[in-house]
Order: sequence, then C-alpha cells, then structure tokens
Amino acid sequence: MDAKLTEGYGNPALAEGFGLELLDYLNNLPESVLSKRKNTTHAIKTFLVENIVRPNTIGFANQIKVNLKRFVSKEWMWDVVVKMPDPDYQDEDRDLWIVAESEQDPRIRKILQDANKLPVVRCDVRFMFFRANDAEQLTEHLHRLYGLFQKHRRSETGDRYVLAGLDNKTLQWRVVIYEVNKQGNSQAYDVDEQGLFH
Repeated sequence: MDAKLTEGYGNPALAEGFGLELLDYLNNLPESVLSKRKNTTHAIKTFLVENIVRPNTIGFANQIKVNLKRFVSKEWMWDVVVKMPDPDYQDEDRDLWIVAESEQDPRIRKILQDANKLPVVRCDVRFMFFRANDAEQLTEHLHRLYGLFQKHRRSETGDRYVLAGLDNKTLQWRVVIYEVNKQGNSQAYDVDEQGLFH
C-alpha cells in the first residue's frame, strides 16, 4: 500500500493495492467461514474496519468485535461505515470515507435491494459484497451492478465502487473496481487480472 496513505491519515481504501489486498484476504478465508453466511459477513466487516479505520476516523459495523478504540459496534445506515468526525465539533462529520453493503442471498433481487443504497451516498469508496451460485451468475450479477451504478441518476463522474462476489461453487472471490464516468468511458477492472472488466 501507499506509505503516505497507511502511515498518515489518508483513506487506505484509495491506495493502489487495496483491491488486491482485499481479494487476497477473501480468497484465503477458510471454507468454514465461507460456508456460513453469517461468518462471511463478520469476516468482511472485520477486514474493512481493521484496515480502514485510522486515528482521525471512526468505524461502525454491527455484530462484530474488534480491538480498536475508534470503533462502534452498531449499524450506522449501511452495514459498514468509516467516517471522519470534525476534530473541533465531535457531533459533526467532516468526511465519509467508505460505506459497505453485504448480501449473502445469491438472488439478484436481494442483492439489488442493498446495492440501491450505494449510489445515493457521497463518499470516497462504496463496497458491495455478494454471493452467486456459480461463475456465470457471478458475471451476470457484476454486469447488473455495473449497469445500476452507471445509469443511476445520483451517480457522478469519479464515484468509485468495489464489487466483490463469491462463487458458491468454487468458493473463490472476484473483485472488480469500477469508476463512474458519465461521459461514457467508465473504467472497471478485475483486480486479479489487472485487466478491463467485460
């Protein structure tokens, strides 16, 4: 990761290697975690909070336990939130770094119910974690999410999404990073292949 981001107060989710680090973590989770939906959700939330919360931010995620001073174990609008309070006025927020949603039901209708919460928020990075029954369905889900975010009226050029899908058949993850460009040349790429997403 970029030393300026990880050693200082910058958002680690914007670092160049963050997508690969996330993919490596997800693909090294034990089968006992991946086979139970609740355990998978817990592992995702824990990774995001432990790797993104910094001294100038606070993380929110319900039903997990992490050993961090700047963490609250409750939901704050989305499944995971990392935000930056104003240093002078703790009841006011200065910035919102990330939000994340996770849907463990592989039906696209259920995934879209959570994904629809993401384009309406202004933050650095929006994460969507989901499952699919197999590789073909995983690609279909990625295309549906890509289409949702591209055409959503609230999406703006520069919006960044990290889409992470689990193939239930192989228990392997696929992570795609997508940046919206309303002029028609949006960028989306698979982090493991470093190639454009098709």
